[in-house]
Amino acid sequence: MAAIITAATNLKWLNSIYAGVDGMPLDLLGQRGTVVTNGAGINAITIAEYVVMGMLTVAKGYRDVVRAQERREWLRLRLLADGSRLRREETGTEYFRCQSP
Repeated sequence: MAAIITAATNLKWLNSIYAGVDGMPLDLLGQRGTVVTNGAGINAITIAEYVVMGMLTVAKGYRDVVRAQERREWLRLRLLADGSRLRREETGTEYFRCQSP
């Protein structure tokens, strides 16, 4: 990449999708007045969505749903007497319900 940048004598703007610019001749680009932009943060929203999806997968017991689907069964949820928890009858896993303030 450095050879291509060196050969591009009229380059005004260089954009990279990568966050790092270590492999670029920044001294030369600075001397020529070339603007350099990079992709720092380009995946921030995608990663945040992936993390939220992972948390929901665990919180909602998605693994149990997939296993039940493989067995061609519907999971039954039952509300406990105190109204604060749901229990998956097949696995005995407890899920706590949020109380509104």
